[in-house]
Amino acid sequence: MFRRQVFHPDEDLWLTGVFGMNAPAVAARWAKHLPSFVKSRGRLDLAGDRSPVASMVKYVQEVLNVGEPDVYLVDVGAGVSVFNAQRDGRVHPSLFVGREAAAGDDLRPLAFALGRAMTELYLPHYMFVCVDRSLPNLKAVLRACRAMAGLDVGTPSDIEVLARELRARLPRSHPDQLRALFERIEAADHQLDAEQWARGVETTAHRIGLILADDLGVAAQHIRQEREGVAFLTAHDMVQELVRYSISEEYFVVRKSLGLAVA
Repeated sequence: MFRRQVFHPDEDLWLTGVFGMNAPAVAARWAKHLPSFVKSRGRLDLAGDRSPVASMVKYVQEVLNVGEPDVYLVDVGAGVSVFNAQRDGRVHPSLFVGREAAAGDDLRPLAFALGRAMTELYLPHYMFVCVDRSLPNLKAVLRACRAMAGLDVGTPSDIEVLARELRARLPRSHPDQLRALFERIEAADHQLDAEQWARGVETTAHRIGLILADDLGVAAQHIRQEREGVAFLTAHDMVQELVRYSISEEYFVVRKSLGLAVA
């Protein structure tokens, strides 16, 4: 349902497949230690915590069918962000929830922020988080994938190094599987566009935030405040995209399917 009714058309499913196959290796390659200001507060115990934040995180996780993240409340900021954390020698997708985002009785801003951010826990999207949401890094990973598949000619040395690092973290059969996928893409005469894909991912995340909050005013306010890091659309253009989506048949189909109120 999400692929048909929510995912933006710019989010090329072929490229989603390539990135999804390689996301675990990319996550391990780029994993970082938690910042000290996050560790000082400790993780939320989602199983035992009855706070609105914990309850909402568990609800969004169930709706999106993504893995359970480590959740940390942080003392600054009103936003929610995903961080590719390393803990105990393993990758732990982590969610940072700002104190202001967790405050107040109106849960719509929190629903929007969690929906938008937790969409990034979907494995292909998480890969973009892992490369610091950097378009050059994203393109480098795509070329390294082609190198792993033995399809890229004249690969620069830095891409070769990245391809070896990723290959070392993947099963031995992975290059063959990756080659088969690229061959299917080429047989379909399909061109892969990493920038277009990233733009689609950004729009998809905001659509999910809107679905959960069901409030364009909340969405618009959040978008105008959050413009950090990579943003492929201006705040105005993103809000206009959500306005169009909010009156589409797809929007109402999704909310009805989730058992949410439909006017």
